[in-house]
Amino acid sequence: MTEQHGNYFFIDVRESNEYIEGHIDGMVNIPLSTLGEHTDLIPKGDTIVIICRSGNRSFQAANILKDLGYQDLVNVKGGMLTWEGEVIK
Repeated sequence: MTEQHGNYFFIDVRESNEYIEGHIDGMVNIPLSTLGEHTDLIPKGDTIVIICRSGNRSFQAANILKDLGYQDLVNVKGGMLTWEGEVIK
């Protein structure tokens, strides 16, 4: 995340209480349960990087966004469980 080339938009699709417990700096919290209501916040031309706890919800979010016409989607496999970087609490 420190070396960005191009336009990236980072989404954490965990629920708000999970996000508050610890998240990656720069991630926007849009819970999977409300993703369809907040697509106006997600730029279509950017690379969308999606994370959750383990990779399951982010995979679901990527599929939802793909169906809505988003094309450049990255699912962070393993999610927060495998993240080794800094976490904001």
